[in-house]
Amino acid sequence: MSQSIQDTGMVIKIGHLYPTLTSVAADRGNLFSIEKRCTWRGIGTSVEPIYVKQTPDFTQYDMILFHGAADREMEIASKDIQFKAASLREAAESNTVFLSVCAGYQLLGHYYKPFEGPELKGTGVLDLYTEGGNIRL
Repeated sequence: MSQSIQDTGMVIKIGHLYPTLTSVAADRGNLFSIEKRCTWRGIGTSVEPIYVKQTPDFTQYDMILFHGAADREMEIASKDIQFKAASLREAAESNTVFLSVCAGYQLLGHYYKPFEGPELKGTGVLDLYTEGGNIRL
């Protein structure tokens, strides 16, 4: 027996931070899962990619996705996200939902210090920092 999906008229607006710069471990599957689960429930999704040198008002989103990145891409994101930091903090304070993985989580903190290389400044949305060791977990 097939079940028809009722359109609820609801739409979740998702801001996808650095979609081409991040997602080294197939993190984009999180977005696909969210979209599919919403479809099953008759909820629409509107996904807006947010790239380097774009600084939207992050409070306009219901959810912000921020995925993992390799070291070089993480450096680029760290530099760029400084321009987005105030708006991201404002979104967090207004209860916008964040789904952050790996580098995304790390850059929402104060900083990430790789085992080798310079410290990468974060946004301070989360009161944490991460420091890499010589063993990957």
